[in-house]
Amino acid sequence: MIYILLTGVFTANLIIDIVIASKTFEFFIFIFPCSIIIFPIFYILDDILSEIYGYKKTRRVIFLGFFMNLIAIVCFTITINMPSPQFFEHHKAYAIVLGSSTESLPLISFPI
Repeated sequence: MIYILLTGVFTANLIIDIVIASKTFEFFIFIFPCSIIIFPIFYILDDILSEIYGYKKTRRVIFLGFFMNLIAIVCFTITINMPSPQFFEHHKAYAIVLGSSTESLPLISFPI
């Protein structure tokens, strides 16, 4: 049961990470992507999974997260390219926010 919960939290964090990575914040003279806020959660979850369930199950969770990330990118891209009704005035803003999440940032999260 805990394995399923940790898997869900890990994959949700990965998808949230690609959306918030396009937003930046300033800390003194440095500029960071907002995704560094949830990076410690990835690190801790990965460590907990590997310590409790081993490398093989942890690797499955990571690959599942990458697959869910890919599904999210495809869904974002399809949604952005669908025609909007005339009363929806915020299509450009929607495309800017989700479009920046679907460009180069997700490629960084996939293994090479």
